[in-house]
Amino acid sequence: MAKKNKDIAVGLDIGTTKVAALVGKKNIKGKIEVVGFGQTESMGVQNGMISEMSQSIKSICMAVDKASKSCGIEIREVLAGIAGQYIGSRQHSTTVKRSKPEKAIQDYELDQMISEVTSLTMEPGNQILNILPQQYIVDGLATMNPLGLYGADLVANYHLVLGKIAAIKNVGRCILDSKLKLLGLTLEPLASSAAILSDQERLNGVVLVDIGGGTTDIAVFKDGFIRHNAVIAMGGMLITKDIQEEFKILFNQAEELKKKVGCATPVAVRDNRNIILPPFKGRKELKISIKKLAEIIEVRLKKLIQEVIYEINHCGLENPKNVLINGIVLTGGGSLMHHIVPFFEYHTGMETKTGQPSHLLTKQGKFDLDSPIYSTVVGLLNEALFHIESKPKRNRKKKHYTAALEEKISQVIEQV
Repeated sequence: MAKKNKDIAVGLDIGTTKVAALVGKKNIKGKIEVVGFGQTESMGVQNGMISEMSQSIKSICMAVDKASKSCGIEIREVLAGIAGQYIGSRQHSTTVKRSKPEKAIQDYELDQMISEVTSLTMEPGNQILNILPQQYIVDGLATMNPLGLYGADLVANYHLVLGKIAAIKNVGRCILDSKLKLLGLTLEPLASSAAILSDQERLNGVVLVDIGGGTTDIAVFKDGFIRHNAVIAMGGMLITKDIQEEFKILFNQAEELKKKVGCATPVAVRDNRNIILPPFKGRKELKISIKKLAEIIEVRLKKLIQEVIYEINHCGLENPKNVLINGIVLTGGGSLMHHIVPFFEYHTGMETKTGQPSHLLTKQGKFDLDSPIYSTVVGLLNEALFHIESKPKRNRKKKHYTAALEEKISQVIEQV
């Protein structure tokens, strides 16, 4: 096995249904060239949270081993994502009365303000995962970048991403026990957004809806920065279980039905369309109405959309449906459901489309990853590449979303 190239990074997505490891590097045009990929069934994860340590470690090792063998590169460290039903957010504002307003605002002042935020007292068991600068105000003037400006009063508005310390430790322990070094942890919706959203979409206002196997991640962006994030404990696996229970079939059969002929709305299905399941263990063949299948899927999707609408309405923006100009972007495996885009548009009243990580990836490659299924892992790889690019530099590493708390998160992991 060849030694690890210093320009190579690895993103690790520990999901409810799959664990994926992606190995890549940046080419001269700044695009990601994927050189290795490994994926396996996820074990020991429920609703995005580690539930069985040994099973999760086994899945991680299998995925990383496959990725390593696919490119002949020894994988020593990874950047992983964190999500789950215990991820939340809040807004925070910090005000500083500058002692020397006649001097321009410098890096160290912004770093000091972030340091104050990291020392905030949280509810027992909670940890700040990300500090996302949203806006600065210098003597009443709003700006995204106050460096070089003069003023006496400096206000910083932050979006804080919060998570349970136990969730961080569980992910960290799984990675460490897999004989890997943890390069960093980042929030999965942020990774996905970097992979599929354009700067213009984040500026105009957009809602990212990442429909995974166990959870659905929501991230609302406006004026170029995140305004709200949430995790809904509902994903594609619940749809599969609904199908399984209704037709009394195996889970794998229900999953296959959902993927091949599942539809978001019965209106789009002809009444006489059926599919025949062959006999199994003494059971006669089963005729399943595709329209009935769509009715089951529709019920669950309506519940999911209700939760999505709730999060949009509570994102902190006035008239969010009007100001989020670019509407909703769906990604994740659940976004591949037939007719899900018009279904979302009808029930939310917002323009909707499906997003995949096209703009980050090179067009050539032996791995076909330009799919909503891989938005998160591509985004995690992109974040990992940023980390290794930033290591030898000292030009405001903390400016990036996840780098600001890299040391603090590492300290939490070291305590496990």
